[in-house]
Amino acid sequence: MEANRVLSAFVSAWINSEWNNVLFLCQKTWAQGKTAKDVEDKLSRKPSACEIISHTNLGNVKQEIKVKLAFSDGEVTVNRAILVCESAPFCPAVYGDWGVNPVSILQVVEVLQKASEKPQNKPKNESKKKSAV
Repeated sequence: MEANRVLSAFVSAWINSEWNNVLFLCQKTWAQGKTAKDVEDKLSRKPSACEIISHTNLGNVKQEIKVKLAFSDGEVTVNRAILVCESAPFCPAVYGDWGVNPVSILQVVEVLQKASEKPQNKPKNESKKKSAV
Protein backbone atom coordinates (compact mmCIF):
# COMPACT_ATOMS: atom_id res chain seq x y z
CA MET A 1 0.00 0.00 0.00
CA GLU A 2 1.25 3.52 -0.78
CA ALA A 3 2.46 5.70 2.10
CA ASN A 4 -0.38 8.25 1.82
CA ARG A 5 -2.98 5.45 1.92
CA VAL A 6 -1.32 3.94 4.98
CA LEU A 7 -1.45 7.33 6.70
CA SER A 8 -5.11 7.82 5.76
CA ALA A 9 -5.99 4.37 7.14
CA PHE A 10 -3.93 5.09 10.28
CA VAL A 11 -5.74 8.37 11.00
CA SER A 12 -9.13 6.84 10.24
CA ALA A 13 -8.43 4.02 12.73
CA TRP A 14 -7.17 6.62 15.24
CA ILE A 15 -10.36 8.69 14.88
CA ASN A 16 -12.47 5.55 15.39
CA SER A 17 -10.41 4.22 18.34
CA GLU A 18 -9.53 1.06 16.42
CA TRP A 19 -6.28 0.63 18.36
CA ASN A 20 -5.34 -2.79 16.95
CA ASN A 21 -5.56 -1.34 13.42
CA VAL A 22 -3.56 1.73 14.46
CA LEU A 23 -0.84 -0.53 15.89
CA PHE A 24 -0.83 -2.65 12.70
CA LEU A 25 -0.25 0.52 10.62
CA CYS A 26 2.62 1.77 12.79
CA GLN A 27 6.23 1.62 11.74
CA LYS A 28 7.49 -1.91 12.50
CA THR A 29 10.47 -0.67 14.50
CA TRP A 30 8.24 1.46 16.75
CA ALA A 31 5.55 -1.22 17.09
CA GLN A 32 7.91 -4.01 18.11
CA GLY A 33 6.91 -5.19 21.58
CA LYS A 34 4.05 -2.67 21.84
CA THR A 35 0.37 -3.39 22.46
CA ALA A 36 -2.80 -1.65 21.30
CA LYS A 37 -2.98 -0.10 24.80
CA ASP A 38 0.49 1.42 24.31
CA VAL A 39 -0.59 3.13 21.10
CA GLU A 40 -3.86 4.27 22.70
CA ASP A 41 -1.90 5.86 25.54
CA LYS A 42 0.47 7.56 23.06
CA LEU A 43 -2.37 8.89 20.86
CA SER A 44 -4.84 9.72 23.62
CA ARG A 45 -5.95 12.97 21.96
CA LYS A 46 -7.91 11.97 18.90
CA PRO A 47 -8.62 14.14 15.88
CA SER A 48 -12.11 14.37 14.44
CA ALA A 49 -10.94 15.03 10.86
CA CYS A 50 -7.79 14.89 8.77
CA GLU A 51 -6.61 16.31 5.45
CA ILE A 52 -3.30 15.56 3.74
CA ILE A 53 -1.56 18.84 2.86
CA SER A 54 1.81 17.84 1.40
CA HIS A 55 3.89 14.78 0.67
CA THR A 56 7.71 14.83 0.58
CA ASN A 57 9.82 11.90 -0.51
CA LEU A 58 12.84 11.70 1.81
CA GLY A 59 14.33 8.71 0.00
CA ASN A 60 13.26 5.27 -1.10
CA VAL A 61 12.20 4.17 2.37
CA LYS A 62 11.19 7.39 4.18
CA GLN A 63 8.47 9.94 3.51
CA GLU A 64 7.14 13.00 5.28
CA ILE A 65 3.46 13.78 5.00
CA LYS A 66 2.01 16.94 6.51
CA VAL A 67 -1.59 16.69 7.62
CA LYS A 68 -4.17 19.12 8.90
CA LEU A 69 -5.83 17.65 11.99
CA ALA A 70 -9.05 19.04 13.44
CA PHE A 71 -9.97 18.27 17.05
CA SER A 72 -13.36 18.34 18.77
CA ASP A 73 -12.30 21.29 20.95
CA GLY A 74 -11.97 23.44 17.82
CA GLU A 75 -8.18 23.32 17.52
CA VAL A 76 -6.79 22.78 14.03
CA THR A 77 -3.11 21.96 13.59
CA VAL A 78 -0.68 21.01 10.88
CA ASN A 79 1.30 17.96 11.97
CA ARG A 80 4.27 16.16 10.46
CA ALA A 81 4.03 12.39 10.00
CA ILE A 82 7.06 10.31 9.09
CA LEU A 83 6.46 7.00 7.35
CA VAL A 84 9.13 4.34 6.95
CA CYS A 85 9.10 1.32 4.65
CA GLU A 86 10.46 -1.75 6.47
CA SER A 87 10.58 -5.48 5.84
CA ALA A 88 11.04 -6.10 9.60
CA PRO A 89 11.88 -4.00 12.67
CA PHE A 90 15.12 -2.10 12.10
CA CYS A 91 15.22 -3.29 8.46
CA PRO A 92 14.33 -0.45 6.06
CA ALA A 93 13.59 -1.91 2.65
CA VAL A 94 11.95 -0.71 -0.57
CA TYR A 95 10.11 -4.03 -0.79
CA GLY A 96 8.72 -3.72 2.75
CA ASP A 97 5.56 -2.22 4.21
CA TRP A 98 4.97 1.47 4.93
CA GLY A 99 4.27 2.31 8.56
CA VAL A 100 3.55 5.52 10.44
CA ASN A 101 5.84 6.57 13.25
CA PRO A 102 3.14 7.56 15.77
CA VAL A 103 5.48 9.82 17.73
CA SER A 104 6.12 11.87 14.60
CA ILE A 105 2.44 12.61 13.93
CA LEU A 106 2.23 14.31 17.32
CA GLN A 107 4.71 16.96 16.11
CA VAL A 108 2.74 20.16 15.58
CA VAL A 109 4.25 22.24 12.80
CA GLU A 110 1.67 25.01 12.98
CA VAL A 111 -1.49 25.85 14.92
CA LEU A 112 -4.08 27.10 12.45
CA GLN A 113 -6.84 27.60 15.00
CA LYS A 114 -6.58 27.51 18.77
CA ALA A 115 -8.89 25.42 20.92
CA SER A 116 -12.21 27.02 21.79
CA GLU A 117 -12.31 28.77 25.09
CA LYS A 118 -15.37 28.62 27.27
CA PRO A 119 -17.34 31.84 26.94
CA GLN A 120 -17.35 33.96 30.05
CA ASN A 121 -20.73 34.35 31.73
CA LYS A 122 -21.86 37.95 31.51
CA PRO A 123 -24.84 39.39 33.36
CA LYS A 124 -27.92 39.24 31.13
CA ASN A 125 -28.92 42.84 31.80
CA GLU A 126 -25.60 44.22 30.69
CA SER A 127 -26.00 46.26 27.55
CA LYS A 128 -23.70 48.51 25.60
CA LYS A 129 -24.38 52.16 26.26
CA LYS A 130 -23.90 54.63 23.48
CA SER A 131 -22.14 57.75 24.57
CA ALA A 132 -23.47 61.10 23.52
CA VAL A 133 -21.15 63.09 21.34
